[in-house]
Amino acid sequence: EASGDTPSWAWWDDDSLDFPKWCSFKLNRAQRSKAGFVTVTTSACAAASGRSRHALDRIRLGTVVIQALCKANFEGHVGVSFEGVSLHDKSGHVHVHLKCYDNVLITAPRSIPQASKRGSHRKVTDSIDEFITRQQKFASRLRRSANNGDRNHQKRYLTVHSVPSLESSNDPEVFELFCHYQTVVHRDSDPFFGEIGGPETSHSDEYARTKEMCPSPGFLDVDAVYCDLSEDRRNVIKKVYLKFYRFLCETPVKQDKDRGSFELTDGYDIQIPNGTYHQHYRLSTTKDGVDGPIIAVSVIDLLPQCLSSVYSFYDPILSSRLELGKYTALREIEFVSRRRASKLYSRCRWYHLGFYVHNNPKMTYKSSFRPSQLLCPVYKQWIDFDAGRRRLEEESPVRHCCALVKPAGSANANNSRPTSFRVDDLLLDVGNCIVSVGLLNAEGRGIIDSAIQEFVAEVGEDI
Repeated sequence: EASGDTPSWAWWDDDSLDFPKWCSFKLNRAQRSKAGFVTVTTSACAAASGRSRHALDRIRLGTVVIQALCKANFEGHVGVSFEGVSLHDKSGHVHVHLKCYDNVLITAPRSIPQASKRGSHRKVTDSIDEFITRQQKFASRLRRSANNGDRNHQKRYLTVHSVPSLESSNDPEVFELFCHYQTVVHRDSDPFFGEIGGPETSHSDEYARTKEMCPSPGFLDVDAVYCDLSEDRRNVIKKVYLKFYRFLCETPVKQDKDRGSFELTDGYDIQIPNGTYHQHYRLSTTKDGVDGPIIAVSVIDLLPQCLSSVYSFYDPILSSRLELGKYTALREIEFVSRRRASKLYSRCRWYHLGFYVHNNPKMTYKSSFRPSQLLCPVYKQWIDFDAGRRRLEEESPVRHCCALVKPAGSANANNSRPTSFRVDDLLLDVGNCIVSVGLLNAEGRGIIDSAIQEFVAEVGEDI
């Protein structure tokens, strides 16, 4: 409990305190002691880290808790004094050491009433209500004038509308969702509430130049939308917005405005013209409405023969229950299937998930969509995914990049590997001296030649 800058100790001495069980302190052992020492432990920091999907670091959080406990006021608690606090450097558990004097009985906490145990009359928070409430609080913190209203308990419909990327780029809600996703999932600094570093004038100037060159209204006016924030804060936001705009909004794909339609058919706008789009996933109050908050955005390139999935971002907390990343991919697959069945865009028949990096855990989800194929980077031929993955693991266990197919008339499927490589001109940093491999004596060449040949054979001459 905090009172001003000095926190005070809260004791679980009655049933009126309703704290989650995972926040409590556990007595290491019950005892009656004369001037004895007792340790109580909490795993709240580790639990909070897990519940945030490790957006909160348990060690850093534990350090903050320890600093607060060291300032805590223990006066007025007869028979117990605060002796110290420690942090387990691996688990993140916080240990509080207490000294107990005569006639003080330290016991384990009373049993939790049956009604409050897991599964018995437990209040379950509705995911949709929680998201909308959190989104409204976020908007109010930015002091935006928009009136969201209290629509928490209305029935909601998940609606998806495709918006050209150079129009979606002007939507503050899309940009704010992108920032929230990057902060939680990729540990980027929060431009709205994170720390403000040094001067950001260079990014502000670059933002102004880019804004002048962009077609209106495809560029967000940060100064107008966030006018209630400080200038330093707006400069930080401009820096992140430039990254967002160049990454997900600028596009070389031209939209064919003379064809297609944005009308929905059974919830899908499959008649839209080719181009780059942000598909907005909203919790709307009507089946075809666009009045609800955005919970996810998928960025796609819609081409004559395929839909290429560029990126997706979404509310991470809501996605922990709904798996929004997989859902957007499944819906894009269904989009291609329906578009192919239409007369106007019957050539569109493929769904591209982008690059596959075998040893990148963030890309393993792509292998869960079957049947699928990998494109051979050498011979530009498609091969079954399982066969291609086996080839990567067998032929290129380090780099995971090699020819995936065996060309006609060749005994070696991986012709991209060099059979010989000249190393004489390679430079070595030896202490404070730079020498070429060709200057080494026979003993030195005997040591280094085989290692370099093995390395070049694995990673390729270009590396």
